Amino acid sequence: MPGDSLLTLRRENVGRIVTEARAATADIQEVARIIVVDDAIDELELAGEILSAAGHEVLLCDGSDQALTILQQVPVELIVTDIYMPEMDGLELIRRAHRLCPNVPVLAVDGEIGLPDLFRIAETMGASGTLLKPCSKAELLDEVKRLLSSDRGDRAQAGISGLGNRQLRLASDCAGPQ
Repeated sequence: MPGDSLLTLRRENVGRIVTEARAATADIQEVARIIVVDDAIDELELAGEILSAAGHEVLLCDGSDQALTILQQVPVELIVTDIYMPEMDGLELIRRAHRLCPNVPVLAVDGEIGLPDLFRIAETMGASGTLLKPCSKAELLDEVKRLLSSDRGDRAQAGISGLGNRQLRLASDCAGPQ
């Protein structure tokens, strides 16, 4: 029947359109709220611009105290912090952040190469990943994607996802001020 060929053509078009839409959205990542901490304002703003351009919501902090205050008030999916900073350094921030929100991954970033074990110490304090500055945009985005994917995989195994997780993270993962 003539109508059958038209119906078959429509089914093929719908199938092709769905396949193309799936392929187009396969690389789109979920938006994450990320705290970036660095006392060097230029580097802070650059990291913020890179992560914002990748679609993330970015909260910029020029010190560890400010980051901890925000962390106690706002659920986040990732913390990116410099290590060498005045007042409270990044290692202490990592330690405190890990106590407040143990399931929030932390990326420790620094350009100092004076201490060969600095990144190992950061990981001992609770950092989930490390990155040596200067780094490329691609290196930063790849490490952020890796940490967020790992964190989301852990949450999926626990049966937690999406906005519901943001509410649960604030209520259950964060112990509050310590």
